[in-house]
Amino acid sequence: MADQTTGFEGFSCPLPIAHYKQVLLAHGGGGRLTHELIEKLIMPEFRNPGLEQRHDGAMLAVGAERLAFSTDGYVVKPLFFP
Repeated sequence: MADQTTGFEGFSCPLPIAHYKQVLLAHGGGGRLTHELIEKLIMPEFRNPGLEQRHDGAMLAVGAERLAFSTDGYVVKPLFFP
């Protein structure tokens, strides 16, 4: 019998469930679950002017210097290049 959520036999989609007790791998996919995690869990606890911009990076003042910080990253091999 086909699953009513997707129409495909043996498959189901977790998106219709709005509240999760745990952070799931799907929360890191950059879609709706990521947005809900940020808006419902992170923003209320860490609200500040920098976070209100909702960028995936920031410029931070460190003394007289500025440091660029990004949360949008990926793994590179080799870690260091010649």
